[in-house]
Amino acid sequence: MMCTAIATKAAIIVLALTGCLTGNQGAQRSLEPRIRNVETGVPPAVIVKGEAPDMFSITEMMAKLNVPGVSVAVIDQGKIQWAECYGVKEVGEEPLTVNTLFQAGSVSKPIVAMAALSLVAEGTLDLDVDVNRYLKSWRVPENELTGREKVTLRRLLSHTAGVSSFLADDGGPAGEAPTLLQILNGEPPAEGGPVSVDLVPGSEQRYSNEGYAIIQQLLIDVEGKPFPRIMKERVLEPLKMDRSTFAQPLPESLLPVAATGHIGAGEPIEDKGLIYHNMGAGGLWTTPSDLARFAVEIQRSITGESSSVLPGEMTSAMLDDPVSGYGLGLGARGVGLGRTFGHSGHNAGFLCHMKALAEGGQGVVVMANSNKAIPLLEGITMAVAREYEWPGDIAPREIEPFEITEEELSTYCGQYVIGDYVVTIGMEKECLTISHFEGEDTLIPASDTLFLQQLDGIELTFVKDGQNQVEAISLMGGRLTLTRIE
Repeated sequence: MMCTAIATKAAIIVLALTGCLTGNQGAQRSLEPRIRNVETGVPPAVIVKGEAPDMFSITEMMAKLNVPGVSVAVIDQGKIQWAECYGVKEVGEEPLTVNTLFQAGSVSKPIVAMAALSLVAEGTLDLDVDVNRYLKSWRVPENELTGREKVTLRRLLSHTAGVSSFLADDGGPAGEAPTLLQILNGEPPAEGGPVSVDLVPGSEQRYSNEGYAIIQQLLIDVEGKPFPRIMKERVLEPLKMDRSTFAQPLPESLLPVAATGHIGAGEPIEDKGLIYHNMGAGGLWTTPSDLARFAVEIQRSITGESSSVLPGEMTSAMLDDPVSGYGLGLGARGVGLGRTFGHSGHNAGFLCHMKALAEGGQGVVVMANSNKAIPLLEGITMAVAREYEWPGDIAPREIEPFEITEEELSTYCGQYVIGDYVVTIGMEKECLTISHFEGEDTLIPASDTLFLQQLDGIELTFVKDGQNQVEAISLMGGRLTLTRIE
C-alpha cells in the first residue's frame, strides 16, 4: 500500500519548502516513468549468469519478506528529485507518509562525525590529541596499550582507536535502557563493559559502537549541552534537517509521526522502538529526505559548492582521511566517477541504507521498519542505480551456473539447528529453499556445497561427512554452524 496522501501510484511529493521536489507539473509527470521503473525493477542480490533475473516490484518484495513499510528518497542532479513510501507505520495501522520518522541506526554516525569535525574546524578540538584532554564525566581507562598509543578523535571517528567493540546491544525499553555513562562504565542495566582499549590505538580498523559513545560524551563535556541540542545546532538546523532528532526517548509530540519497528516474524515493538542512549552510535530519528539533504551537503561540500557545516577539505576526509587511511564517519568505495560514499544502519526493528556518488550529484536513501528488509533496501538501491545509469558496478552478484540434480538436492533437505534457532531446507521447482523464523528464500548453487540466498546474497556452505552425507550448514565464514537433526 502506498501513502494515501499520494494521488496516483507514481505521483510526486511536491514539497518545495522541505526540498522533496521542485518544478512544475510537467516536470513531475516526466519523472513518473522513472519512478515506475524503480518500483517494478527491484532485483535479487544474486543472479545466475546467462539467465534473465526475476525482477520484483517493491510491494512484491515487501510481501515476500513481510516488511510493513519502506520509504525512499532519490537524489539526481544534486537535489532530491522524488520521495515515495510504501506500506504502513505499523502492521494494521495507518499508511506511511514521506514525513514519517524512522530510526536510522548507525547512519547516525556520519551525522555525529560532522558535528565533531565542526568543532575541529573551529579550533575547539584537535583530531590528534588524547581525548582524555577533553573528557570530564568519564575518561578512557589507561592501560599498557594506551601507554603506547593514545585514543584520539581521529581514531574514534575512523574506528581505529582500539576501543572494545560490540560488548552488548545497548538499546532497551523505557526504564530499562542503560544511560550513556552506564554503557561506558559497564554498570547495570548495561549488559557488557566497561568500555576499554583492547587493541593498540591506530593499529587496525574495527567497527565500534562504543567508540562513538565516547565521541558523544566528549561533545557533551566540551559543549556543556544535552547531546540532542548539540546535534540540532551543529548539523540538523544548518542542513535544514527539520524532521530529524537525536532525542531518546522520542518526544510524545513526535510519536504520531513515527514508524514502529518490527522484529522476528513481524511483531511490532512497544512504544515504536527501543531507546538508545548511545545516541552517537545509533540515536537518530529521521526521514529519507532529511538524510538525502545530508548526502547532498557532502557532495556539494567536497566540490566547494557549500560549506554550511564543514570546509571541503574536512568533508573529503569524512570519505577518505589521508592520515588514518579510513573515512571519518563515512566510507567510500570505487574509483573515479563510480566512487560512492554512504553508511548502513540497523536498530531493533529498523534498517536504513544511504548511498550516493561522490561526483555527479546522485544518490538514494531507503529506510524500513523491519529487521528483514535488507534485500529490499539493497534491491531498491540497485534499481535506482540502474535507472539513473550510475557509473560503477552497483548490481546483483552474478554467479556461474552450477548443475546439480534434483535427486542430489533432495539429500540436503531437512532441519538444521543452532541453539533454539531452527532452519528448514526444502525444495520447490527443482531449487532448494530455506525457511526460518524470519522468512524464506531460494538457494542458488555455486558448487555442490556452496549456496547463496537469492534475495540477500548470504552464503551457506553445506558440510558433508566421510560418507558424503550432509550433516551441517556453515555460515559467516565458519563462525556459525547449524547441525542437521533430521
